Amino acid sequence: MLGCYARSNKIKEILYFTQEINKMISIPKLSFEINKNAYDLLSTISKKKITLSELANSNNKKLGRTAVYNNIRDFKEKGLVNEINGNLSLTDYGKLILL
Repeated sequence: MLGCYARSNKIKEILYFTQEINKMISIPKLSFEINKNAYDLLSTISKKKITLSELANSNNKKLGRTAVYNNIRDFKEKGLVNEINGNLSLTDYGKLILL
């Protein structure tokens, strides 16, 4: 499993099979590198229900719309953010990053 974290860019998803309950569990690819702008976006998502377009339009001009969309795409790939019914929400891993 260490190889999954050492080369996380080559791994799409990490799955663990639990023998106790016979179920596959998805394990997040952990990496705690995040810049100030990304932290601010995650913080905004954690405070209220917001859509991607609302987030891009309400970013107080800190980031351009393209940068917001690119950050959210990266967050989804890293397992930090989910989009459910158009609303963005943090995963457990996303919440850990904010601690």
